[in-house]
Amino acid sequence: MQGSLIVNYLRDFSKNPSYLFKALYYLVSIVFIAAGILKIYDATGLMKALQQIPFLSNQLIVIIATMLPLLELGLGVGLLLRYKPAVILGLASGLFLAFWIISLYGFFSGFSGDCGCFGKLVESRFGWGMILRNFLLACATGYLWMQELHLQTKPF
Repeated sequence: MQGSLIVNYLRDFSKNPSYLFKALYYLVSIVFIAAGILKIYDATGLMKALQQIPFLSNQLIVIIATMLPLLELGLGVGLLLRYKPAVILGLASGLFLAFWIISLYGFFSGFSGDCGCFGKLVESRFGWGMILRNFLLACATGYLWMQELHLQTKPF
């Protein structure tokens, strides 16, 4: 079983020799894993940022702050293992698109403080830098997702 997993991993990745594809793929994987682990370690920044959203109840804030790091970690590990990459990249694109929309909303609503995106390791305030980062990550995962869908339609 493990041998076939490695063979499938290498076969799938050898279909697309693009260095850009591979670099973005691993970058997104590492971003998800790092963000997930750092939020698991310290979610206070994330919870403070979520508390600024007026339509979220305290119960929903706790659920999001608990589940988001696990989702990010799962997506990152799933990407590294190449487990259903088209599905995971679709979810990742949607998540980064949601992050981009929230960063726009937070910036134009005047949110203050750190978003808690990377725990306490990296301070990330609502502003143009966060908006650009989330936009670029959404574009990168969208590109990877479309490339992965294209790879699946190619014959062996």
